[in-house]
Amino acid sequence: MPKTHFVIEPSMAHHFRLEAWDALNDASRHILGDYLTKRLQAYGWDVPNPMTLTTSGPPGELRSVLQWREPKSGMTFSLIPGGTFRPGFNEFQIAQVAELIRRDCGREDDEHESNGLEFHPALNLKPPVDVMPFLMAAELVRPSLPRLRTVAKLPEESSEGKALYGYDFMGDAVEFSWAQVEPVLKHFGWSLPTSAEFEWALRGGISSVFYWGDDFPEFMDDVNVGWRKPIKSDQARAKASFDAILSASFDPDRPRDWPWCNRFGLAAMLSRKTWCAPSTESSDPEPLIFRGGAAHLYPWQGGCFEWVLLMNAFESRSPISADPKSYLAISATAAIRPMIQLGAT
Repeated sequence: MPKTHFVIEPSMAHHFRLEAWDALNDASRHILGDYLTKRLQAYGWDVPNPMTLTTSGPPGELRSVLQWREPKSGMTFSLIPGGTFRPGFNEFQIAQVAELIRRDCGREDDEHESNGLEFHPALNLKPPVDVMPFLMAAELVRPSLPRLRTVAKLPEESSEGKALYGYDFMGDAVEFSWAQVEPVLKHFGWSLPTSAEFEWALRGGISSVFYWGDDFPEFMDDVNVGWRKPIKSDQARAKASFDAILSASFDPDRPRDWPWCNRFGLAAMLSRKTWCAPSTESSDPEPLIFRGGAAHLYPWQGGCFEWVLLMNAFESRSPISADPKSYLAISATAAIRPMIQLGAT
């Protein structure tokens, strides 16, 4: 699937690298935001200068994020500065994952080797990847998007439709079959992030097992957690399930509570299983790639290690079914978090 590019002039491109971006003060970021607004307007976006919001992590540091409301869809997109990183986990992080598995299993012996460490090949450290700056949707695609139902050929509202396609007309994210993805992307002029781009955006520039750190979140032992619930920002602490925190109705104007949002202001990054661009290897038996999903699955089944889906480096794979009516084709559904590449000429 080709990526849509909005071109940044080469003389400006280095400012949109994460190291350079982090070194800027807010006034300089606003200048660059105004510049990028003019580039977007040159490509037909009828947008004002970017909205600015402040996120609080990790690890608790205040970070400013620039966002634009895309005119065609009404969705909010965050600026993701580019950079170079190595997807996957190094030996130290793999050891941390092994310790988390031991703790989750409640045993200290070698039996854990057959109870989750088989996930490690998916986490192995990969060669360095240079990520160009891009815009990524701060929310997942929802059923209220203009013309979405027609473009994706979603069935009318019904219990059968919800079960089959995973959408909820109360405002939850839509889960699309692979056959529905390309028409949606083409209509709105979007792309899917590669697995590496998704991981870069998820990490927010930090190296850890999860985007909030290296330990289990507080909800591991209790479906109710003590974090602030985003829809009640006036309450210091409100109990809610982790999925409710991550997938609460998106409001682009409210404060971005962390870990509901990551440091780039992206909401519900792991709440739903989300499509990434497929593998380009012609011989790949499982070219379809997903990220996330464990928060929506909570409470997790004992022994299934569903929490691994929350890890920064974990991806799921699936083959492409030749029969669109098969169980495999129906079950291989995921949400869409679109992106738009910002490239230099």
